[in-house]
Amino acid sequence: MRITLSIPSLILAIAVAAYPQGKHWFETPDETIWRARYGNCDHGYFVNLSPGVIGHGSLPPSPNHGILISAKNPGTTTEVTFEETRLIAVNDTNDAMELAAEMTTAVELSRVPGEL
Repeated sequence: MRITLSIPSLILAIAVAAYPQGKHWFETPDETIWRARYGNCDHGYFVNLSPGVIGHGSLPPSPNHGILISAKNPGTTTEVTFEETRLIAVNDTNDAMELAAEMTTAVELSRVPGEL
């Protein structure tokens, strides 16, 4: 009987200890910086970021659609935009039926920055 009661308590303690605590983001004048974990509660997913990797997102009240990570310098805290020639984009989209489709894309653009 004691073992039966101890197992759920042990599982709960492990789950609480494993769940990342604290605030993983801060705002700059230009963007939101994410460290350790990017959370998108609007669309119900999160991404664990490796130590030293910085995610760059939009500021509120802009929609929270995802983050950009510089593939050239993943630890940079300076603003990262689609003007980068190499980047990783973590974002969500909706298809024609409005079904969420989370995706991660690594992109190496073969264009000159600033050109479409």
